[in-house]
Amino acid sequence: MLDTRYWILDAQQHVARCYTALQSIRPPWWLKQNTMNRKMIFTLALAAMGFVLGSCSLRSTTYIKANEQFQLGNNNHGRFRVKLRNTSAQDIEIYRAPITGGRHSGQSVKPGETVGVRVEANTALVIVNPSAQEASVQLTVHGDTGLAMNYRNN
Repeated sequence: MLDTRYWILDAQQHVARCYTALQSIRPPWWLKQNTMNRKMIFTLALAAMGFVLGSCSLRSTTYIKANEQFQLGNNNHGRFRVKLRNTSAQDIEIYRAPITGGRHSGQSVKPGETVGVRVEANTALVIVNPSAQEASVQLTVHGDTGLAMNYRNN
């Protein structure tokens, strides 16, 4: 007959050795109960999330020839926000144009002026250069960035 007393005793000793070994391991510095470390980790995680979310945008300097217009988002898409800065020496005009037709919310942007525009889903932002000189704008787009971009004559 097989004597299991030695196996049970051996298993108990093994568990005791493992438990002692686990108790002697020090936790990493960031798991300690120090509140300062927790605040630092939370701040770093928040900054990393801000960096990741902030980098999900489209930035562009766009040049528009004389008497042409630039259409941003003339396709099916979700809503997006645009920060537009007129870096040219002449006024430009902007308006929103739903892809089903029509136009609304027109405004003029003076040289050096920055405007923020919220654009609805399936609506294009049209930037018009009515002057005889080339215009340039700096665009920062947040939200849906799968937008069609094209030029047209006025």
